Amino acid sequence: MFKSFKYAINGVKYCFKSESNFKIHTVFAGFAIFLGIALQIDKIEWMFIISAILVVLMSETFNTSIERVNDLILRTDNVYSKKSKDLAAAAVLFASIYSIIIGCIIYIPKIIGLL
Repeated sequence: MFKSFKYAINGVKYCFKSESNFKIHTVFAGFAIFLGIALQIDKIEWMFIISAILVVLMSETFNTSIERVNDLILRTDNVYSKKSKDLAAAAVLFASIYSIIIGCIIYIPKIIGLL
């Protein structure tokens, strides 16, 4: 069991070191957490914010994994490899759009309420 955690931590470290998008998503996650604390969101809202953050980070991790496997197995000019990578990137896009929508639904009314 401890080896599994070690492998998972290695995967997170790899994403931080090799993927600039993962770093960007992490910065936005930190901002969302900061904003949630500052605006004192409730437990249900925290569940949605945390879920949105994790969906984006998971999709970016899967995207990275799919890219690496494609790079290992298939040539870079392979049409199927390109489609596979494009689909994985689309999943990250959908997750990011989802997180933006959740953030807007939760944070905009609270910010307006402060004005």
